[in-house]
Amino acid sequence: MRDLLLVSVFFPMLPFALMYPWVGILVWSWISYMNPHRLTFGFAYDMPFGMIAALTTLAALLFSREKKRLPRTPEVLLLLAMGAWVTITSFFAIHADLAWDKWQQVGKIFLMTLATMVLCREPGRLRYLAWTIAASLGFYGVKSGVDAILSGFSGTFSYPGDSFIADSNDLALALDMTLPLLWFMVRAETRRWARYALHVAFGLTVIGILSTYSRGGFIGLCVVLIFMFTRARAKALSLGLLLLAGVLAAFVVPDAFVSRIGTIASYEQDQSAQARLKAWSLATQIALDSPIFGGGFRVFEQDVWEQYFPGTERAIVAHSIYFQTLAEHGFVGVGIFSALLIATYLGLRRVRKRATESDQTMLANLAAALQASLVGYMVAGAFLSRADFDLFYSVVAMSAAMQAVLAQSAGGAAEAAASQPNATVGTGQMRRVSGA
Repeated sequence: MRDLLLVSVFFPMLPFALMYPWVGILVWSWISYMNPHRLTFGFAYDMPFGMIAALTTLAALLFSREKKRLPRTPEVLLLLAMGAWVTITSFFAIHADLAWDKWQQVGKIFLMTLATMVLCREPGRLRYLAWTIAASLGFYGVKSGVDAILSGFSGTFSYPGDSFIADSNDLALALDMTLPLLWFMVRAETRRWARYALHVAFGLTVIGILSTYSRGGFIGLCVVLIFMFTRARAKALSLGLLLLAGVLAAFVVPDAFVSRIGTIASYEQDQSAQARLKAWSLATQIALDSPIFGGGFRVFEQDVWEQYFPGTERAIVAHSIYFQTLAEHGFVGVGIFSALLIATYLGLRRVRKRATESDQTMLANLAAALQASLVGYMVAGAFLSRADFDLFYSVVAMSAAMQAVLAQSAGGAAEAAASQPNATVGTGQMRRVSGA
């Protein structure tokens, strides 16, 4: 039944994606973030919905009248540089076959990121994209929160297998980045009942993050909430909500969660924390041995572990977006990646400032939400191997697109101002002629 429902919803969207390529970006984002096919049990489970949506969107873009021009921002240049560099490092990868397989996955993300920059250069399109992402991932935040409450934090929670959020740590990272987008929806909503529903969704998503028992996710949650509080206008109300959430969490969260989070301070005795430190050490050693190119994608395999740490029972992933990039793409790669993070953050800050000055409230609020999402990614991602995370690149795309929107509106305003004196002179001249 779920398979038929999904197919009956997905395929009728494709004609609209062909007519309006930016709609294809929304469809692709929905499939990529929600992974609805992974919630089915039959023929739809392995159908390439994402590829179909991407190919439809790219074909529509190719033959449409949309302006096929990338924004002129640092994010675009750095994204292109990152794409070129991971291609180069794949030629020197330790595991060439695995590296090129991963390169194809990352290349698709980069390509759709560029398409998003081209197609979502209007405020309305950006708003719909933010809502699509927030709703797609917020679904799992709400469901995980409800399941956690009903099971007393002892059940298995709802996120799709064989997806990028199948692991509880990855889910926590995704929900950390989703929270600010849910709050953006709250601020944009005018209907009272919808605002109440979104507030409930926000609270359940917080509980959903806690239910993952992810220490990195918990740290990311704290940082995101604090960052959102510092940017809030009604700080008294925000502080009250934070305190209320803390009190409710104290009653809802079990002792097992408190014990789990307590291991952050006693990492010397925690086996998982020690594995992370060991993985970071391996990443550093690989980068020192190959400082320019690194080890290529999928370098954290068993044979590499045996080479540097003989007797390792099983391969361990990098457990950090920074050490992952360092090991895979060397110091050059981590330099480009870090520059992309910084450029995106600064770009969003510029958007927020200029949009506020020009009274474009929606863009200012969206930029603030994306800033908080990016901060969550940079903090929680320090403990997870998600350097190729789709949502981060969506933030990059929206940052570049919003800067293009503001540049276009500023150019239009300047053109109107430049033409104003000519209109005044022409009117004066006509009056003098009439008087004569």
